[in-house]
Amino acid sequence: MAFLPNIIILFFFISLMEDSGYMAREAYIMDRIMHHVGLHGRSFVPMLMGFGCNVPAIMAAKEIQNPKDRVLTMLMVPFMSCSARLPVYMLFVDTFFKHHKALVMISLYAIGICLSVLFAIIMKRTQWFRQDNDDTVNELPEFHMPRFHNTLAHIWERVADYLQKICTVIGRCRFACSRVCLPRKPSSLLSLSSMVAICLPPVSHR
Repeated sequence: MAFLPNIIILFFFISLMEDSGYMAREAYIMDRIMHHVGLHGRSFVPMLMGFGCNVPAIMAAKEIQNPKDRVLTMLMVPFMSCSARLPVYMLFVDTFFKHHKALVMISLYAIGICLSVLFAIIMKRTQWFRQDNDDTVNELPEFHMPRFHNTLAHIWERVADYLQKICTVIGRCRFACSRVCLPRKPSSLLSLSSMVAICLPPVSHR
């Protein structure tokens, strides 16, 4: 639930870009470049958002209509170095590469991009993601002001799907973990911190 406000803001701006005609032009411009890795231009926006945060980027990949391209884009997004990894990169660079900090930092981002491209090329050769050449015609609508009711309907549809998955898949996983990890004494009262300590494995052993 902590990501719910970010998800609402994400789909709000995606709906504005789609309804105004900007998303179709972005897909048309990046289509030729993305075809070199076997994807379409609509996969560029989720991958670009991956440098900010991987979770909304994976949610944005659901806008891709082709199911194989959608799944492959979701698998490529984690290769992008999001902002949460920046403190780890800074600690790593400051500890081991004090004289070439900028070069190593840029190299870490570049390695992630190269690995994602290599991963896509390899996966496109497998039977799960192999598909015939899709000569999709990208329609370029005229620029116009987004319609408010269309934006609200799009946000409600995506947010409802997000909440449904939280209440089903994630909720069941958490319930199963609590049943396995926590003690089964009904009279024991555990605080939130003690529940977390029981579920997590010990970090170090003496």
